[in-house]
Amino acid sequence: MSALEPRLEQCRQPGPLRRIAARAAPVLLLGAVAVAGTGCLVESTATLQTTAYFHDVSNLVNGAPVEMAGVTVGNVRSISLRGNLAEVVMSVDKSAGVPSEVSAKVEQSTVLGEEVVELVPSAKATGRLLADGSTISDTAEVPGIQQFVAGGTAVIGAIGTSQLAALVDAGGQGLGGQTATLRGLISYLQHITAGYSTRTTEIKALVIGMDRLSSSLAPAAAPDTRALARLASTIGVLSRQSGNFVHLLQGLDRLSIEGRSLMEQQLAEIDLQFRGLAGITATLAGQQRAIAQLVEQLPGHNAVMHDVTVNHFVQIVDALIVCGLPNGGGDTTQPAASCHGAGGSGGPASGSGPGGGLP
Repeated sequence: MSALEPRLEQCRQPGPLRRIAARAAPVLLLGAVAVAGTGCLVESTATLQTTAYFHDVSNLVNGAPVEMAGVTVGNVRSISLRGNLAEVVMSVDKSAGVPSEVSAKVEQSTVLGEEVVELVPSAKATGRLLADGSTISDTAEVPGIQQFVAGGTAVIGAIGTSQLAALVDAGGQGLGGQTATLRGLISYLQHITAGYSTRTTEIKALVIGMDRLSSSLAPAAAPDTRALARLASTIGVLSRQSGNFVHLLQGLDRLSIEGRSLMEQQLAEIDLQFRGLAGITATLAGQQRAIAQLVEQLPGHNAVMHDVTVNHFVQIVDALIVCGLPNGGGDTTQPAASCHGAGGSGGPASGSGPGGGLP
């Protein structure tokens, strides 16, 4: 048997405080009293130090026991404030074999007992042991009887103060002279119940409002569930495609930069082209009447073109006017050598046929 085992055995024995708690069990629903007790401190050189952070350590004090499965395996070395959390440094005996997968809970050893740190091994422990200097991240605070009373339950509010006083008097001997303390607690409870009684209307309105809210939400529970499931699926798809989105945004960024550079380089030419287009537009605007007349003549033009088209060729000239003879002289006084008649009046000879000479 190690030097630690007698101390552990001593901690297993029900001390006076535990016996008092057992005798006072019927009165526990009526109030709560914080009774400070001494824990079993483990003093051994074969210890390790571990740290845990809690939102609320209640009445936990330095030297409080650290237990696992109801057996004291260490004690609290220090309690300090770190930001918004309470830092609890514990000394744990190495021979206890505390696993590394463990959670720490601040709770009362008994209903009227002291606050202790209970170490709860995980069901999926791998067999690795808690290391010196490690931090226990999984922490919780188990509400005690004081928190239960502070909630202003209906059970306590339904019992009159005179009845509580009688019960306290009857259990005074078993509580070891704590009657006066319990009487003070009953007085506080009376003020609490009185405060709740003045807010009955507001509490009823709040309950009715919550009931109406639940009634309105209940019919849409299934569609809301499906909508949330779709939203979760969409978020999953977006999460998986986040890399592609990043690449797409980077490509768009490069495209915008290159487009701006191109625009800056070709801006003068683009401006010139727009100016030319503006000139053409102005010219067309000035020739609107001529364009309208051209459009009016197009149907007749199309009809004439259809009539004079032979073997896919348009017959433009059907007859030639011949002035003079081929290889004629240059004497303008001779009618046969000139297109001008006597006295310059011009009496051209005419002929027909595609074999005529040049005019």
